[in-house]
Amino acid sequence: PYASSSPVQTVRSFDGFSIWDDAATLGYGVAPPDTDGAVGPDHYVQIINTVWGVFDKNTGEVIGGPFPNNIFWDAADTGDACEANNDGDPIVLYDEEADRWLLSQFAIGSADNTSAHPYTECIAISASPDPLGAWNLYAFDISDTKMNDYPKIGIWSDGYYMAVNQFTGGSSWGGQGVAAFERDEMLLGNPATFIYYDLQPTYPDLGGMLPSNIEGNAAPPAGTPNYFVEMDDDAWGWPTDQLQFWAFHVDWATPANSSFTYQNTLTTDPFDTDLCGYSRECIEQLGTDQKVDAISDRLMYSLQYRNFGTHQSMVVNHTIDVGGDQAGVRWYELRRTTGDWSIYQQGDYAPDGDNRWMGSASMDNLGNIALGYSVSSATTYPSVHYTGRLEADPLGVMTLGENAIVEGGGSQLGVSRWGDYSMMDVDPADDCTFWYTQEYVADTGQWNWATRIGSFKLPGCGPVWGTLSGTITDDSTTLPVEGAKVAITGGVTAYTDASGDYLFDGLPAGNYDVTVTSYWYEDGVVHNVAVVDGTAATQDLALRPRGVDTISGTVYDNSGQGWPLYAYIEIPELHEDNQNPGAYRVLYTDPETG
Repeated sequence: PYASSSPVQTVRSFDGFSIWDDAATLGYGVAPPDTDGAVGPDHYVQIINTVWGVFDKNTGEVIGGPFPNNIFWDAADTGDACEANNDGDPIVLYDEEADRWLLSQFAIGSADNTSAHPYTECIAISASPDPLGAWNLYAFDISDTKMNDYPKIGIWSDGYYMAVNQFTGGSSWGGQGVAAFERDEMLLGNPATFIYYDLQPTYPDLGGMLPSNIEGNAAPPAGTPNYFVEMDDDAWGWPTDQLQFWAFHVDWATPANSSFTYQNTLTTDPFDTDLCGYSRECIEQLGTDQKVDAISDRLMYSLQYRNFGTHQSMVVNHTIDVGGDQAGVRWYELRRTTGDWSIYQQGDYAPDGDNRWMGSASMDNLGNIALGYSVSSATTYPSVHYTGRLEADPLGVMTLGENAIVEGGGSQLGVSRWGDYSMMDVDPADDCTFWYTQEYVADTGQWNWATRIGSFKLPGCGPVWGTLSGTITDDSTTLPVEGAKVAITGGVTAYTDASGDYLFDGLPAGNYDVTVTSYWYEDGVVHNVAVVDGTAATQDLALRPRGVDTISGTVYDNSGQGWPLYAYIEIPELHEDNQNPGAYRVLYTDPETG
């Protein structure tokens, strides 16, 4: 198979929230975690079934949370179902065009909390770019009779769009539901409305749809409807294995003019979604007979949209049986120039005998595609891996090999539920770095799932970044040199600490000249130090002490007697650019001669 010669390396990898955060925050934990996350300019926000929080994306440090998902409604004492309930199926998205955040989950109960039967969607929109600041709160009564289960939301220029799998009585299939929420008013914190269609009466066979979600800073062409896509297996009675396209057009001025209409159907390469008879006991794990859920009956979140100007693209994936009940990932790039959408490329990812499932796909600003997923088998603990391809690579092939965000250290016992989804998106700071969050297991046990957050970048999408660090020592003593000035090509400088260490973080990839200066040492220079994308370069340097100058003299009493004095003298150790870390050379005069 074709393989790119360009390596891919994980840049960041740190633990997200776990079932223990559920338990510590709420007194109980749930499974599965329904792992979701979004990256912004400075933060990574993760949400799982009952808690959410904010991470410093550069360090992985938790800077806020974990908080209960209904904390805003509870703090505001809204008196609605969103305050009273923390029911899960959460979503978090970063709205790049508005520089705002969206948090959502469903609640069983009405917005006025007078009945347990109506079903509510709880949506919070940050009032500023700071996810730890104030939020605008909304509780939308979706239905009096049908549960808005498994809500999936996409950001569009004229609204926030949602698809839900509906159930009546909590367990009987109730068909596909779709909704659009009034984004412009929600961003301002004003009262907002929504438009909802229960599609079952007219289209009873629809289900498992996803709305499109904008990736990058290029909005869709003006007037473009939000596209919803559904996957259909011919084994379910459809003419072929296929993808259906629908368009949701919203008219907020005259809601009656809104519409949800069929666009076209695309025949795919053949696939089989029947893994283990759709049983929730399907995916093998190392060291146990307990199997976990493949969820192969629907598209996996999300349907990421990008406008390249010359064309529009969407990427999406779902889980398939690649043979013998082994799970693999079917992925698609869909394109539109004029007219209808078409399948530009598609492929199945199953490079060996392990199961790969519950994926999420996204695309950077060059058209490179990344795909993240869970990995497990009888010889592999549940882990988080990813792969990718470059825009110019042969179509239908993930060419960049497989990499790990985290390798599992155990298997899940006692419960088969896994997922139910994960999330891949692209960092708005460079429109190149992919961020992925997914469930894994660190240690074998019951009810002990964990989540992981990781980032990586595919080759050629620039600028690319790395780090440069090292230790500066005395050539004659090997002791660290404190306060030395380290300068690199481009005029960036740093100073060594008490251990002689320096660090440059976030450097564009390239070759750098490193020059080290210190008052007591000869200058040191190293040319063409290579900083490679996503890696840590090290350059140590030993400085040669300068030749020593001698200063001598006598200290006298100036009262006229001319007596030599016994005196204490300090000479500061001056450094380049008059930097003085507070170190002194100290001596005393001779008590007899001064």
